[in-house]
Amino acid sequence: MRVKLLYDCEANIEMTDYDRRSVAHLAAAEGHTELLLYLINETNFNFGIVDRWGKTPLEEIHDDDIKVQFEKLISKRGMKKRRGSG
Repeated sequence: MRVKLLYDCEANIEMTDYDRRSVAHLAAAEGHTELLLYLINETNFNFGIVDRWGKTPLEEIHDDDIKVQFEKLISKRGMKKRRGSG
């Protein structure tokens, strides 16, 4: 996975394109759940990035059931970080 290679090389994987869409926006819109899971579980990716239309990456997921599952994963990730940071 190229994003993993970039992340391992300490590249900024939160860079956006001309429409301010990130790799997570594109992965969500195209149904690349494996990449989204990697970003959630293995990185500190900011899923609050909004594109030029005001959408976050998770708002690009077309299947509502999948969207809910990813929202839960991101919520759990945030809770773990808060517990460990204090």
